Amino acid sequence: MKTQTKKQTKTFSLVTYCIALLSMLLGLFLPFFGGKMLALQLLDVAKGNFVIGDGSWANVKTILRWDLPELAILAFVAIVLVGVLALIIAFLTKKESKFTKVAAYLVEIGALCVLAVIIVFILLSGVGIKALIKEYLAVLVPFAVLALIGVIQVIVNKKGSGIVKLIMFGLSVVACLMLVGIPVASIEGKLDFLPGELIFIGEYANGYSVVLDLWANKASIMAWLGSGMTMVMNICIVLAVVLTLINAALDLLAVITGTNKFCKIVNVIRYALALVAVAGAIVLAKFVVKVAVGTYVLLLAAIIVIQLIIAIVRLLAHKKAKVAVANNQVDEQPTYYDPYGAAVQPAAPAYDNSFAEPYNAPRYCAGYTQPVAPAAPAQAQQTQVQQQVVYTVAPIYHGPSDSFMNTLTVEEKIEFSQIFIEKKNGSFANVPDYVINGDNSAFFSAIFIYLGKFRGMLSDGLMSKMYAQLA
Repeated sequence: MKTQTKKQTKTFSLVTYCIALLSMLLGLFLPFFGGKMLALQLLDVAKGNFVIGDGSWANVKTILRWDLPELAILAFVAIVLVGVLALIIAFLTKKESKFTKVAAYLVEIGALCVLAVIIVFILLSGVGIKALIKEYLAVLVPFAVLALIGVIQVIVNKKGSGIVKLIMFGLSVVACLMLVGIPVASIEGKLDFLPGELIFIGEYANGYSVVLDLWANKASIMAWLGSGMTMVMNICIVLAVVLTLINAALDLLAVITGTNKFCKIVNVIRYALALVAVAGAIVLAKFVVKVAVGTYVLLLAAIIVIQLIIAIVRLLAHKKAKVAVANNQVDEQPTYYDPYGAAVQPAAPAYDNSFAEPYNAPRYCAGYTQPVAPAAPAQAQQTQVQQQVVYTVAPIYHGPSDSFMNTLTVEEKIEFSQIFIEKKNGSFANVPDYVINGDNSAFFSAIFIYLGKFRGMLSDGLMSKMYAQLA
């Protein structure tokens, strides 16, 4: 069963990775501004002569000779080449799916982020959404495919917690769009029902311009901030923008990593700080400084409120699971009972030691006389108790392992693997599958919520180490 599961995981990772890579390769041969294929325009990009939209980014040169959109396009091409190389290695390697998963995450997430940056640059260059769909398929098609594959992979690997993390990251993406101000910029006039003007706050049309303006005035930052309550408002605006970007990065990181109690507490704190900064900027702008409060900042505040509520619910659910464990906590010296009330001892798990070498008794060659031990004193012989020598073979575990299983003894690894991975006792209702190197917080919570089902099945040592995973 374990071998079949590993093969299925590796096959799934390879198939989704191949589809993602094909979409990226396809993007090189789709139209990209002006109806020409992106591959035919790479030479202009390499020379630094490529222009997106109205050319407003052409004057924003980096320390190299390329502007920001050109750097993003070159990064996308580099990721495609690395992805092809990683696919070749994945087919040649005979290891398990660990390399495949790492390669898929790194290449797909890297390409997805770079494509998102390119799309933002395009929209900020005066290109409307309709023109984006018609002229920039080279980035839209691979972006859509990569986003869909990423969602499928996270749901398959992380189950319910993955869905919640995707929702949080999706909200952070929308929050970042509120900073850029592009969702309604190209369809202005059709969303008159939204509150406020189609700006961010005050004199800023969008949130990213706050950071650019601050960077341009870094030599005279105090003069830029102003004085009195205006300075406080500007500080709140800057904090709101920066915290929104940081939260988006952390939400993306949470999608591909596990989450424990500490992470959930940090999530509540960072969303709360972002909400305080946004709310402070809105209140000061509206009632003190008397400047315009735009649509984007109001929508940004609403998104952060939703994220904070979800983060609080997740933290309370974690605490509820711990309370259920405490109510069903096993005593330090438990007594096990059969259905008729008679005290019994838990049966020791039966281990298959057929793979271990049996003990071979010593053999003697012909003509060899085995030495005879000297006779013991008569009094000692009368009191001596003859004992039988028993030779035992220590069990060996050759199954899969991860950070949690590395904390177990060999006997506990065998016990855990037989019950929860090989499922020799069958599947357990309301208990999710244990995933090697995955996010198993829901699994450990379910074990202790339904503790009565497993109390007579697990050894004390294994139970204690599983309980420690809830901390």
